[in-house]
Amino acid sequence: MGSRKTFVLIVGGGPAGLTMSLLLSQLRVAHILVDRRPDTSNHPRGRLYDICTLELFRQFGIQEAIEETGGGPRWTRFNRWFENLSRPEIAHMHTSSFYSVPTAKSPTMPVMSSQDYVEAIMLRRVHRFGVADIRFHTEAGNILQESQGCRITLQDLRTHKRMEVVADYIVAADGVNSSIRTQIDLPLGGDPIDVHMQDVLFNADLSEWFAGNEGGVVLVAHEMGSGAFQPIDGKTRYRAQIANFPREKQITDDFCIAWIKSALGSTKDINIQIQSVRPWQFIAGMAKEFRKDRVFLVGDAAHAFIPTGGLGSNAGFQGARNLAWKLAYVLKGASPDSLLDTYFEEHSALAQTRIDESLKISRLTGALLSAHFGGRDTANEKAALKSWGNYDGLILGFEHRSSLCVPEDTPPPAMDDPIRDFIPTIRSGRRAPHIWLDDERTLSTLDWFNTDYVAILGRDVKEAAWSQAVADLSARGFPIRIECLPDAEVAPYTQDEIVLVRPDGIIAAHWPSAAEDAVGLLKTCLPLSR
Repeated sequence: MGSRKTFVLIVGGGPAGLTMSLLLSQLRVAHILVDRRPDTSNHPRGRLYDICTLELFRQFGIQEAIEETGGGPRWTRFNRWFENLSRPEIAHMHTSSFYSVPTAKSPTMPVMSSQDYVEAIMLRRVHRFGVADIRFHTEAGNILQESQGCRITLQDLRTHKRMEVVADYIVAADGVNSSIRTQIDLPLGGDPIDVHMQDVLFNADLSEWFAGNEGGVVLVAHEMGSGAFQPIDGKTRYRAQIANFPREKQITDDFCIAWIKSALGSTKDINIQIQSVRPWQFIAGMAKEFRKDRVFLVGDAAHAFIPTGGLGSNAGFQGARNLAWKLAYVLKGASPDSLLDTYFEEHSALAQTRIDESLKISRLTGALLSAHFGGRDTANEKAALKSWGNYDGLILGFEHRSSLCVPEDTPPPAMDDPIRDFIPTIRSGRRAPHIWLDDERTLSTLDWFNTDYVAILGRDVKEAAWSQAVADLSARGFPIRIECLPDAEVAPYTQDEIVLVRPDGIIAAHWPSAAEDAVGLLKTCLPLSR
């Protein structure tokens, strides 16, 4: 059995694992990624990629490629509810957080795409970086944690050859049934919920039924049961989600076709080609820790959500972004190992908020259908559905609280609904706001944040002292640099302020231009090795 050393071993080549690989590649951290599957996903699974995730894709240089796979604004403006698509609509709700149109919030927009498309694009980009050793059809097991690293055995599932890898850190991104999480005895909290689904990927021309009925999610409750349609390419590729069909029952292609026709309310001879079927069950929970010594959990291995518009998968992207730069800084000796403890401190709060919201949203459709079929007025249930697909405050307005973010003395901006509403602001722990830096709208402030801490200086800041302080820290090996705001209107930034932003785009601190002792201020909030 051969042996190999690496800085990081990533187990799992789904969205969270590929995101970790892309981030570590940008940070020039050598790593190995393994996945027991023969290739990336061949089934849609995750579909909604929110604004923050598209900002990551922009950082990787794949934003446009991802956008081209989406259904566009025609399919993302509404969610809809029907008995079947040949009967009048029960309800529809505008979904601003899904709607694929540009806004002032970001240089990107949400995209309703398909996990199989997106994973393939991400993997191609990983290969172009040339930093990662990618090994599909490879299983990881037998973890042995030591003071200086982890030993783990990799087995090629085609040749059955084994290799021992010694890694400084292991990142488990192997999904809700994570074998690595089991091996390190960090169970996923929460219990499975008695809702069973069958995901059916199929091809058909359904334009007759969807003309005027387009939606990111089109929910149905018909004679053969309830479920949903989800467009994949906005043309002929769809996913039907058949509810209350446990995996222990055998679902046939004929049943799937009959269910689809019933959901359409059609007796016509429709050419429906079933491509694949995947069973799954609702679960909502989170591991009590995301770290055990040198092993970390990310994505679904760390937390599971009820699927309500990408809250779970997009939380996985953000978790990987939170962890990757911290691993790189520790491995390069710029920061102490204690920096890694802030991953759970920060990301668990974000994940728990989203888990709670996904549970809340999951109950809304049942309440609407109960009122509808009970012949009652549905106004209250329709009003409650506004929280599904309208959660910019949740996505963009989260606030990390840890030793990496200087505490704020003032409360956040007042809003009617902090889940739905978002006001960009300069505030420690918040995502640094986007503004365009050029008249052509090609460069955003968000393009500054990927590998270094960035001290953003307004026009009225005395640059010399800050430049010297940053240069001294950089010379010591800490990744930090200065960027200057343009002279034009820059709200919510101001020209008389210094804003310190972490590599993951989170504001660490901000000070007025009159603040003295730049060295002292920076040292109080940077994770410096002593």
